Amino acid sequence: MKTRRNHTMDSATPNLTPMIDVTFQLLVFFLVCVRFTDVERNHRFELPLDSSLGDHPSTIRESLTIYCDWDAAKSACEYALARDGGPPVYVEDSRAGLTELVATQSPGTVRSRELTYARVREALIEAIAKGTNRRGSDVEKLVILNRARSESDSAPWIYVALAIDAAAFVNEWRGETGRKRVDVCFGFLAHDRH
Repeated sequence: MKTRRNHTMDSATPNLTPMIDVTFQLLVFFLVCVRFTDVERNHRFELPLDSSLGDHPSTIRESLTIYCDWDAAKSACEYALARDGGPPVYVEDSRAGLTELVATQSPGTVRSRELTYARVREALIEAIAKGTNRRGSDVEKLVILNRARSESDSAPWIYVALAIDAAAFVNEWRGETGRKRVDVCFGFLAHDRH
C-alpha cells in the first residue's frame, strides 16, 4: 500500500549573502583604484576672466516655417513664411499653378515650366535669406509644412521639392559665408482658410 506524503512547499528565497559580498568588494575595488585629478577635486566654478557680458550679446534662437499653401480648388500653391510661430506672411511672386510647373507634350511648355520654377524659387530664396538674416536672432531650424485647406488635400510634391530646393540653396550660401547651416525638417498641416 502506498502512503501519501504531505510535501510542504517552502517558499524559495535566494541566499543574498554572496551578492552583497560581491557588491562590497566591487565598491572597495573602485574606491581604491580611482584617482581623482585636481580638476575633479576642485568644485569651484572657474569663469573666464578676460570676457564680459558686453562681448557676447545674447541671441534668440528661432525657427522659420515655410508653408506650402495648397489650394486644390484653384490647383495652385502659394508660399508663406512665419518666424517662431508668428503669423504667416505670403511670399510675393510665389504663386504657381500646377499646370505652370508640370510640363506637358505641347511645345514650349518645358521652357515655360523652367521659367516659372526659377521665378518661384528665386522669390523663396530671397524670402528665406531675409528671414534667416534678421538682427538679434539666429534661426536654427527651417520647417517646411505641406499645408492644405482640408485634411484630404495636400500639396503635390513638386511644390514641396521646390521649397526644399530653395532651403538647400540658402543653407549652402550660409555655409559658404561662414554661418551655421540650419536643420531642415518637413511636416503636414491641415487648416481651413474661411
